[in-house]
Amino acid sequence: ERIDGLQKLYGDDSSWELDEKGGGKRKKRNKTKFMKEFQPHEILRRGVRCSLHQLLATGFMHADPHPGNLIVDEQGALVYLDFGTCVYVPQFQRRAMIRGLIGFVNRDAESLVSDLKTLDFLPEDADDEACVQALTKVFDERGNRIRDSNDFMAVITQLT
Repeated sequence: ERIDGLQKLYGDDSSWELDEKGGGKRKKRNKTKFMKEFQPHEILRRGVRCSLHQLLATGFMHADPHPGNLIVDEQGALVYLDFGTCVYVPQFQRRAMIRGLIGFVNRDAESLVSDLKTLDFLPEDADDEACVQALTKVFDERGNRIRDSNDFMAVITQLT
């Protein structure tokens, strides 16, 4: 059942049933029963886990996972559609993402600067010492709304 798209298109509790020739037809289903079995927060959790697995474990990632490209099948499996936009993330970048996240959580400015360069968030010729000092200031500054936060983008934004 399409999480969002079919309801917008048809305004009812339709889903698609594929026949053996690859054609499809609409069928009605009991939306209330379905939603009791598969709660939205559970579907979201699955989507996040699936996206993280694609990104960090395999490196091959569906790059357009919006409600029109996701369905939940009768068994509750999350199904991706429309593989027109996919990306491959090389292992060295996946490792830098994981190290960068660990460096961010641990407030390790030196390792985070190195990983930000690997990921092209910082230019290769950026002054390491100046970047480490700027990150350390953002991490340590009293009264800073992100000092005790795990808001990665807020920290990066303060560096620019």
